[in-house]
Amino acid sequence: MKLTQTDTGPVRDKLHELILGSVRLLNTKRYTEDIALLAKDIEDTEERNSWVPIWNDAVQKGFTGSKTLMEHQEWLYVTMPLVTLKLDMHNLIHGSKAKALNGRNKGKMGSLLDQLTAELGFIKQEIPAPVLRAFKLHTVYKVSLSSPLSRQLIEQERTKEPDTGHAVAFVSTIAGLPFNNVHSLNEKHPRVYNMFTGMSSRMREHTFRNVYGVNMVEIDFTNSIVQCLAKKANCTEMVHAIEQNTLVSTQQSIRREQKEQLLRWIFSLLSEKVSTVSKTKRQKRLYEFLRERITDENEVNRFISTIRKLGSPHDLFHYEDILRDFCKAHPVAINLHDAVYIPAEETGLIKALTDQLARHGYLYQVTQH
Repeated sequence: MKLTQTDTGPVRDKLHELILGSVRLLNTKRYTEDIALLAKDIEDTEERNSWVPIWNDAVQKGFTGSKTLMEHQEWLYVTMPLVTLKLDMHNLIHGSKAKALNGRNKGKMGSLLDQLTAELGFIKQEIPAPVLRAFKLHTVYKVSLSSPLSRQLIEQERTKEPDTGHAVAFVSTIAGLPFNNVHSLNEKHPRVYNMFTGMSSRMREHTFRNVYGVNMVEIDFTNSIVQCLAKKANCTEMVHAIEQNTLVSTQQSIRREQKEQLLRWIFSLLSEKVSTVSKTKRQKRLYEFLRERITDENEVNRFISTIRKLGSPHDLFHYEDILRDFCKAHPVAINLHDAVYIPAEETGLIKALTDQLARHGYLYQVTQH
């Protein structure tokens, strides 16, 4: 089936609206460890971007025979429920109330959906259906982070109402615009989630700077989790590395990746939802990461053993309570579990939070974005 703009403009617009309304941002931080094709796409983009300044310098010096400059690529990853979408599209076009589609109509709606998503700027990621089912994910697409569509989707995420059963804990603001912090359903640990929770660090920076036009300061707490565990396991060399800021890279892009990896590895070892095979793989990666930086092998083994023996991961999260309560009291401060983002001009708030954390003995990293 093919729609043309001249005879079905209103229908096409409604179909576009239907598709966009079904889109949900994908938490790439959560899934790149397990979905190899997603991780590869992200890695390929990073590899390509690393060549951009080299290529452009060569073009400007006339070494390539080409006058075409490269631009950095960044992608926003999203999901869409295709089965539901095809049925809703069919009912919209035909004015029907069908509850299921036969094979012929599924094929027609599938072809039309491919056409419309391509028109909008979505690129489908060919992740096998069994992999998506294993992680209870809908079909994954990506869209250029610099496109107007990505801005629209981010704004759609900001104004989205909580899913059924999820209550709003408090409201924060970005550039004066409100967004919800929603209670988790985990009664043991009262976390909140918001539009920025599932974003990668680079995507957050792009959103702050290019979508909402704000400069933010990040107060980063990744090492505080490691510090709590290191002190509990009596890992003096590791504590010293944290204090000297040598456990993770000081180069910002590498630091972001390493701190996210550390969190994934640590919490996967504590999670009841992660399989034994995955835990074994992640424990090995954590061990290798630490052994490259910590000379005492016994200390590394004690650190990992302490993670595995924890009665509850929630014992580590007192600092999250401090961050959450601070952000609840100050709407311009954005809560991200292990970090807080505060507008750069709010120097009084930045000092108030860092002073409070220092009183509790937490180490932190302050970064201007």
